[in-house]
This record gives sequence, structure tokens and C-alpha cells, in this order.
Amino acid sequence: MKNNARTFRYSDEVANILAQHDNDFDALILKCFYELPEIEKQIEEQSKKLKKLKKESQETSTKLYNMKNMKWQYENLIESMERMIERFNNL
Repeated sequence: MKNNARTFRYSDEVANILAQHDNDFDALILKCFYELPEIEKQIEEQSKKLKKLKKESQETSTKLYNMKNMKWQYENLIESMERMIERFNNL
């Protein structure tokens, strides 16, 4: 016998979810309650992974920017050297 029997209205969506669980409201609530800590733990772990990936992405982006800047400086240096060699050859 259920001591806490109550009646309430619920949507068609909730009715479909209950139907997927053999209309056993108690079992569905207990399942959700007991699985919640594991789900929360997984969410926390995934959040940490996401934070780490964002940091790595930012670091990679910074390295790429620095490499592009170095390439630009290198190309400018080569151009300057070529102009100097040309001037020297024209002396």
C-alpha cells in the first residue's frame, strides 16, 4: 500500500515518458534521483575538459599569431637584405 498516494495532472509529453517506463512513476523518480549524482559528475568532468580545450585552443591561436608575425618579419628582412645587396651591386 502506498501511504503517499496523490493525483495530479500532467502533459502528454510526461505521459509518453511514463509510458516508456511502464507507467511506473515511483520507479522513474527513483531512477532519476539515484542517477543524478553520476550525471552531475559527468557534466563536471566534461566542463573541465572543455575548459582545458578552450585554454589549449587559445594557446594554439596565440602561437599561430606569433608564427605568422615571425614569418612576416622574416619576409621583410629578406626583402631588406635583397635591396641592400642590389644597392651594393650597383655601387
